[in-house]
Amino acid sequence: MSSGRKPVVYVKDLVKIYKTGPVAVQALRGVSLTVYEGEIIAIMGPSGSGKTTLLNIIGGVDKPTAGSVIVDGQDISFLPEKDLQRYRLYKVGYIFQFFNLIPTLTALENVVLPMIMAGKKHSEAVERGKELIKLVGLTGKEKRLPEEMSGGERQRLAIAVALANDPPIILADEPTGELDIVNAEKVMEVMVSLARQGKTVIVSTHDPRVARLTDKIYLLEDGRITGMHTPEKLAGTAPLQEVELERSIVDYLKKRLDGAKSEIESLTKLFREGKISVEEFVEKYSLLKQTIRVIRSELARLGAGVEG
Repeated sequence: MSSGRKPVVYVKDLVKIYKTGPVAVQALRGVSLTVYEGEIIAIMGPSGSGKTTLLNIIGGVDKPTAGSVIVDGQDISFLPEKDLQRYRLYKVGYIFQFFNLIPTLTALENVVLPMIMAGKKHSEAVERGKELIKLVGLTGKEKRLPEEMSGGERQRLAIAVALANDPPIILADEPTGELDIVNAEKVMEVMVSLARQGKTVIVSTHDPRVARLTDKIYLLEDGRITGMHTPEKLAGTAPLQEVELERSIVDYLKKRLDGAKSEIESLTKLFREGKISVEEFVEKYSLLKQTIRVIRSELARLGAGVEG
């Protein structure tokens, strides 16, 4: 996929350490990767692996402790805040897991707002806003508030908001984490389409079905890149000499399965202790059970089914 394309995002030896009093937590441990123009890649890893931290640094929301992030030849790692604000407004479109929409604004108003902030004329912003609403398949819902839309519709609206100022780079942090498989596929169709139109798209996910739709898959565990794969490897169609890479994916999925089981145990304990509501328990339990079903399905397809 990278042949003949220019590198847009170049991450080199990235380190991020968070300090809370005397306690230091190393979220990233020397991460390096390159993403090319028109490429969509997945950063795949469990909760706490460093995915969000990595995207926040690439997006200019956070700064690294060491290492560099070079975007279109410019090192953004330690730019002053004024320059970072401009970078975030024009260069990067950020899509969050929990939509990050303004609840009191309509769908169209949410899309128009970033353009007004960038100095675009209101009439031009509205016209482009309608085009973006159409692009993500929400025509006819321009006047709806976010709470009047389904989860899948809100996430597609979030994509339209991220595209408002036509940024060359799209960052998506677990964009399908709260969606069922049907809506997740619709969201990913839009993301892949953006890459095919020349955008550089980086998606963080723990879902192998989402990762399989991208051009490259980076496995991130405990703040380190532990492997780079292609969807063919994840789909089990790789040549025999690549069996070791496939094993690393199987190992990752098994770890994720164990983690989901542990999360269910912790969730059940919190519910029994009265620390979470019935509604919260049911919602989170259902998502975890769905995650377990997906992982078991992937492991079975890779010939590595597990018992229990």
